[in-house]
Amino acid sequence: MKSNENLRALTLEWSSACRILTPVADCEVLENLQPHQNLKELSIIRSLGALPALGLLPSLEQLHMKELCTVERIGHEFYGTDDMAFPSLKVLVLDDFPSLVEWSEVRENPLPCLQRLKIVDCPKLIQVPAFPPSVSELTVERTLLISNMKLAPYSSSRSEILTLDISTTSVLSRGLFHQSHLASIIVLNINAGCKHLVAAEGLHTFTSLQKLQLCHSDISDQNLESLLQVLSSLYSFEMIDLPNMTSLLVPANNSLCTTVTELQISNCPLLSSVVSLGTFVSLKRLVIEKCPKLTAASFPVNFWRLTALKVLSISYCTEFQSLPTCGLPTSIEALHLVGCHPKLHGNSSNKTVNSQEEVKKD
Repeated sequence: MKSNENLRALTLEWSSACRILTPVADCEVLENLQPHQNLKELSIIRSLGALPALGLLPSLEQLHMKELCTVERIGHEFYGTDDMAFPSLKVLVLDDFPSLVEWSEVRENPLPCLQRLKIVDCPKLIQVPAFPPSVSELTVERTLLISNMKLAPYSSSRSEILTLDISTTSVLSRGLFHQSHLASIIVLNINAGCKHLVAAEGLHTFTSLQKLQLCHSDISDQNLESLLQVLSSLYSFEMIDLPNMTSLLVPANNSLCTTVTELQISNCPLLSSVVSLGTFVSLKRLVIEKCPKLTAASFPVNFWRLTALKVLSISYCTEFQSLPTCGLPTSIEALHLVGCHPKLHGNSSNKTVNSQEEVKKD
């Protein structure tokens, strides 16, 4: 194959992970193949004990490795001896490495052009090198180090701004992200599944964060307050499925009170107080749904002073029988009341019809 300069893609697949050949024999096979340096795409599937020096292929743009059941570590042998390893590699996929424990960093910026990295089904993996700053698409799933994480462009038209999905905030303190990543992430989604730690650690590094979604977490009121203390530029905040949250605690001097314009609270069964809303002077859109303990008394006495509020939606809050006694901001343009207590319609109809442009009730 060394003489085949027109070869652009090569797939090497062993028939079974349980074979007589030793890892040494596998390496000899690969060494004897010696694909031409013009090769751009390489796939290796099954039964390789040690990775060859694939970093020496100067034209390689895509590398997919799957079901390498006996590989326990990835180190210097993978990169080769050249000063610059993988000079053209844009896509790297590690899929189903059941024995892999360590992927060590052996040189500075060994993957200078990498754009997409995918690591999945490596259940023993506890160490990976820092993600190259050139990476804008990253997927890590089902590893011991990180159970679930995804980094992606925020939109197809603006690849320089990013969105990050994680299952635990502890990953943020491990130094895996480059500073350029942290400065480019404007959307952070934390889906903790009520099992992983959600804390303030690492959140202060997101200097451009604008939107935060917190889902499926057993976070307490106090921990939530600490988390919000380190965020300074949010305009949108969503809290979904937080079973331990009883009240929204945001100190009046928190910068969020002047930056947040959109707030959504969904499926928080113990939530009974949102008095901190009185400090959200820039709030334009408020959505509260499936919070059965929410009542008119849950709201701040100065709720009517939120003169930036345009949209108020309260739905499926079964104990919500009347609007806040202090009244609603006159700035509201759309009021949605759906699936709340049956008394709500009779108690609020005259008041809302006279002061709102749009009223939706069910």
